[in-house]
Amino acid sequence: MNRRIYNYIERDAVFNRVRKSTEYLSDADIHAILDEHTWCDLTFHFDIRKYGIIVNITDNNTECDVALADLNANAKHFYHDMMRQLKDQDILEYIKEMLSNKQAI
Repeated sequence: MNRRIYNYIERDAVFNRVRKSTEYLSDADIHAILDEHTWCDLTFHFDIRKYGIIVNITDNNTECDVALADLNANAKHFYHDMMRQLKDQDILEYIKEMLSNKQAI
């Protein structure tokens, strides 16, 4: 089993997205706007197994597990991006393993 752990701090992700998309707001302006909202801080545990990926999500503020259905849009976007990357990596590793096993025969 292969485990990958990623921390997702929503406020930082939104700050970086806004920072890249505008030249009219200073960092201080962006921080002032973002300070008005509540943001999630999540840890994603991806357990990569032979026949799929199991995901456990923990809210770092409450240390409770979070259901996939309870994620907000930003966190779901992060989740889907990570799953896409992990599946692409997993597929490439599987193909390499199959090719090496075929050559060993």
